[in-house]
Amino acid sequence: MSIMNRLVNIVTGKVNTALDAVENPAEMLDLSVEKLNEQLHTAKAGLAEVMSQSSQLEMQIKAAQDKSNEYSKSAQLAVEKGMDDLARQLLTEAQKSTETVNRLQDSLTWITTQETQMKQAVANIDKKLSDLRTNAEVLKAQHSVAVTETRVSAMLSGIGDNGTSDMLQRAQDKVQKEQAKAKAYGDISNQSTSLEDQVKALNQTSSIEDELASLKAKVNQTTV
Repeated sequence: MSIMNRLVNIVTGKVNTALDAVENPAEMLDLSVEKLNEQLHTAKAGLAEVMSQSSQLEMQIKAAQDKSNEYSKSAQLAVEKGMDDLARQLLTEAQKSTETVNRLQDSLTWITTQETQMKQAVANIDKKLSDLRTNAEVLKAQHSVAVTETRVSAMLSGIGDNGTSDMLQRAQDKVQKEQAKAKAYGDISNQSTSLEDQVKALNQTSSIEDELASLKAKVNQTTV
């Protein structure tokens, strides 16, 4: 397992543990973004360290190779001057430098492989973070709408009939009773008025008849 995979597993485990303790979806999303952003920073820091080590190895390889070349040239010069013992020593040092180059090259090959994997991991995490941020905004908006719908539904469920229909019917019945009572009083009042008018008319008729009789009596007296 590469360094990056171990790092991702550790961070992912911590993220999942933190998410389990959160219930609010919006907070869960914010926490996910925060933790993934931390993971990205950690991955970038690890990548920077690996790249630094790779650069150091390249410089060490160049220095060891230059030293090996220098020993080889000096050995050749010693041979030309008949200094075989010095030449043997210089060739020995050149060989050691070459071995150092080979070991450093192996390390550089391994580091380069890790660097490639970490660059890919950083790119993947960066994309995941970008996608998560985009989706988080959508999900938080959907969650907000869902919460509002729940509240509205709860309010509407609480505003039921609650006997309103019965109360309305009773009110209508009372109004109808009052209307019927008012009509009855009106009819009685009309009947009373008619009776009074008849009595009044009768009195007027009697008065006229009395006056007529009196007038006739006067006329008869005058004639006699």
